[in-house]
Amino acid sequence: MQKPMNMDNNKRDLVNNEKLRLQIRYHPNFHAWYESRSAHARMVFEMLMEDDATPEAIEAAREASDEDWDDNDFLHVLGGGNPDPMVALALTNVVLDFLRVEIENPE
Repeated sequence: MQKPMNMDNNKRDLVNNEKLRLQIRYHPNFHAWYESRSAHARMVFEMLMEDDATPEAIEAAREASDEDWDDNDFLHVLGGGNPDPMVALALTNVVLDFLRVEIENPE
């Protein structure tokens, strides 16, 4: 009997999720990036790092100020995301990947 394809995708998403979280937290630019964010952006970031993309994290991203919205691509991606729990892990990975790119490429 063959495994359903979504089981393989889920395992891959879980591995990618942990890999991205480590890449973000241990990136040499992380502390400078983190300190340059507003309190609200840091709060949303911590929500995402503690859990997958929850409806509360999505709503918090949507409530960001215009300045935060302009300065943080990850807020756009998270705030525009689908709050359906079935896609939370995949959405989290997309947002984490945007975070990784932001941190790797400081302005």
